[in-house]
Amino acid sequence: MEMYAYIEDLASSKSAPGGGSAAAYAGSMGAALGNMVLNITIEKQKNADKELLSGLVAHMTAHQKNLFDLVKGDEEASTQLFDAYKLPKDSDEEKATRLQTIQDGLKIATEVPLDVMMNATHALEIMIQVAELGRKSVLADVTVGTSMLKTAVLAANENVVENVEYLKDAELAASFATQAEDFIARTHLATELIAKKLETR
Repeated sequence: MEMYAYIEDLASSKSAPGGGSAAAYAGSMGAALGNMVLNITIEKQKNADKELLSGLVAHMTAHQKNLFDLVKGDEEASTQLFDAYKLPKDSDEEKATRLQTIQDGLKIATEVPLDVMMNATHALEIMIQVAELGRKSVLADVTVGTSMLKTAVLAANENVVENVEYLKDAELAASFATQAEDFIARTHLATELIAKKLETR
């Protein structure tokens, strides 16, 4: 099974795929669960606002796909960074090339988890409406999907925090850190709102 082939790859001694890739995978599955609830509601809920729900499916699907693409994207970014660290550093020219390549790799390896955080956060904000409108029989899947999306945000942030420490461009590092903090704040707010919506159901 293709999914388990990925799990075996993740479990291997290779450096990539790693935690960032797994974060994207979790986020994609969380978004998919949100879509499942929406699609079941469209199909089975009487008097459901199908136009509204279908619009939510379209938005959630975009984030679901983006997150799935980032599973591979994070692996590629990590591999590029690891390869940069392996470059020769015998001469001054080699050292300068290696340093610049590492910095370029760190930038990409930070942008990718930030993209994971962005997509997962947006999916969580859609999940607020899923919690309010979804069919009651599948609301447990809203909870599971929410947990997976929140995990994606917090896990991807670990890579951001680690990478910004090594970026020599202080302004860029601060910008990345600020973006990550914003996504985390929005994630906590969204999960609180989802929980409140579910309590009223």
